[in-house]
Amino acid sequence: MIGLDPFTVPAVTHALALARVRSRVVVEGTVGSVETVAWAGGPVTEITVADGTDLLTLVFFGRHRIAGVHTGTRLVAAGTVVNHHGRRVIMSPQLWLTPTPGPSVVAAPPAPVERRSPAPLVPALTAAAV
Repeated sequence: MIGLDPFTVPAVTHALALARVRSRVVVEGTVGSVETVAWAGGPVTEITVADGTDLLTLVFFGRHRIAGVHTGTRLVAAGTVVNHHGRRVIMSPQLWLTPTPGPSVVAAPPAPVERRSPAPLVPALTAAAV
């Protein structure tokens, strides 16, 4: 999608079940599988993403793997949904990895910091040094 900031995760626009063919979407889900296959003799990485409503396949041409993406990874993807051999896919999507929700951890309060006055930058002159 043109105009998306590659450093900021965009707002999700569609659940996977509502992502229709020929529509530009921003979807979020969990990676169910990552597999490298051959399309027309070249390597393609296919990532199947699920969000609880449906599945969608993300396709990356000429790639054997995508760094940071494995089963269980949460991600946001943006692109145009197309029909490829009866499957809904997004080819060469923009991709953002998002934190996987986990158990919340209560952080311990910070330890008190001992405050000291800073050391002088110039050593004090003594009578012997003069």
